[in-house]
Amino acid sequence: IPVTEVLIYNASDPAATGAREDLIFPEEALLPGLGGTLLAPADLSRYRFNIGVRTLSAGAVMTVTIRDKKGTSRRSFSVAYPGDLFFQLSANAFLGLALQPEDSIRFALTSGRAVVYGATADNTTQEPEIFIATRTAD
Repeated sequence: IPVTEVLIYNASDPAATGAREDLIFPEEALLPGLGGTLLAPADLSRYRFNIGVRTLSAGAVMTVTIRDKKGTSRRSFSVAYPGDLFFQLSANAFLGLALQPEDSIRFALTSGRAVVYGATADNTTQEPEIFIATRTAD
């Protein structure tokens, strides 16, 4: 298997450190019974936050639940995506609400497989960071 590494950086600032992303194998994707969670940044005025989804060949059906930092449910909805789909949206557009600092976003799959990630960018330095929703029991 080839080794792959991606470095994301600000081309206008050669001194920028950027973000590094390792290859994600299909067997590491979220699946039914093993969903994943992302956390919103603590400072939403300083950081932009996007959510990306990459489905595998069978597509994915998932329930997305947003909770505030105290654990109170703010919204829950189900979505179905076809196979081999990739997209990234602002968290607010994806979730259909204005995110609050330290909200948690839970992705519980009912069928299929998907890789879900959060991507932040510092509004001052434009430094990016990527967070993969790793599998945990639903």
